[in-house]
Amino acid sequence: MVNDMIMPLTPREIEELADTAGKSMRRVCEEAGIAPSTFSRWKAGDTEPTLGVYRRILAAVSVPPDTTPAPGAASERTEAAA
Repeated sequence: MVNDMIMPLTPREIEELADTAGKSMRRVCEEAGIAPSTFSRWKAGDTEPTLGVYRRILAAVSVPPDTTPAPGAASERTEAAA
């Protein structure tokens, strides 16, 4: 599982990035090769993604893994755009 030190984006922030990219979470999950229910379980706190899955999700929302925004950055960009 991915620990908090290397997974700064929350599921909600990933949803915001997907929205900004004009993608549904269903599409993001499809591009990442996971079932939408897998993302839902992660969002609910029932599970955590593996590092590989996390990286594929980031790629699907067009965030290179080595430039992952700091926690809260997605929210700040969304608020600034409003």
